[in-house]
Amino acid sequence: MVACGGARPEVTCGLDNFECVISEYGKKIETQPRDVEAYLGRAAAYQKIKRLDAAIEDCTKALAIEAKEIKAYKLRGAIYFEQKQFVKAIDDFETLTKLEPNVAENHRLFGEAYQANGNMEQAMPPLMKAIELDGNNARNFVARGRQYRLIRSYEESLADLDKAVSIDGNYARAYVERCKLHTATKKFDLAVSDCKLGVELTGPEDAAFSYTAMANVYSAQGDNAKAIAEYDNAIKLFPTNDLFYDQRGAALLKLNKTDEAKADFDKAISINARNSSALANRGKAAIIAKTYETAIADLLEAIKIGPKSSDYYDYLGLAYTQAGKHEEALKALNNALDLNPSNISALKNRLALAKKTGNSLSATADASRLKILGATE
Repeated sequence: MVACGGARPEVTCGLDNFECVISEYGKKIETQPRDVEAYLGRAAAYQKIKRLDAAIEDCTKALAIEAKEIKAYKLRGAIYFEQKQFVKAIDDFETLTKLEPNVAENHRLFGEAYQANGNMEQAMPPLMKAIELDGNNARNFVARGRQYRLIRSYEESLADLDKAVSIDGNYARAYVERCKLHTATKKFDLAVSDCKLGVELTGPEDAAFSYTAMANVYSAQGDNAKAIAEYDNAIKLFPTNDLFYDQRGAALLKLNKTDEAKADFDKAISINARNSSALANRGKAAIIAKTYETAIADLLEAIKIGPKSSDYYDYLGLAYTQAGKHEEALKALNNALDLNPSNISALKNRLALAKKTGNSLSATADASRLKILGATE
């Protein structure tokens, strides 16, 4: 029960007793149905136990009562982000920037949502704005440093991540992001060093992401066995994180452990049915197993969720080719190359399809393009 004097349920129930917190806020809402703080308190508790749709519903109810409630937009945007509903997260964080235009964090969240959705051009201006408003915040520089890495501006990325470390030498995410940058630029010794620092500095959540960053270093070096061991460490810390199972499955697939990989992809999808990467990777596993219709079904679902992925269309084109559906294969591979004209795998697959179907003109064009890109047939 809520104590006399109106103590918050988080105090009377204990911070980790989320079911009690939800129940107490529910009682409060019954007697005070326009209590915005009660809806937001219950939403935060729902988020902790991963009842994300219920959390969103409570945030929306709070906004129906108070349309300019900052905390409701911030919490709902964060939950949408967690659900990978990035367009909705973008909308909520954009509203925050309008309600509180001088708060740097709002602009950073807005930019990171664009970043996660793959909207690189739109991501940069709010990230710049965040630094303009607060140039002494390590998180702002990490976000922009990540952005520079994603658009392959590696020198600018390193400058931002070094700046983040200089501002806050104990901010683990700065080391994890710098580890990813060093991996991208193939400076593997530096990458390992930064990832180890990330593990040393963090609590469980950041340690898990440090392990996965370390796994990416080993994968880039071709040592998938070591990568799998790092994913094992991450999964021990967070056994319900779908991303970690997907990533471990991808490493297992590279070792031709198709059945084990599929089990990881199945697990990832059971946790999060909208994990497009796990669906696509399970599709790849199905291609290897020569169950092409299963592969096609998974890849079509992955494309529904992630329609901007050139790789997903490439895998789909390969699945259609192997299934003998050449017209569908060509359409998928064309889509892959429309999204990324330098997708070497898609070019190779379209070249193979052209040879198979006797289209010498297309085969010659794709072979020429591969040569320009420095790739062999």
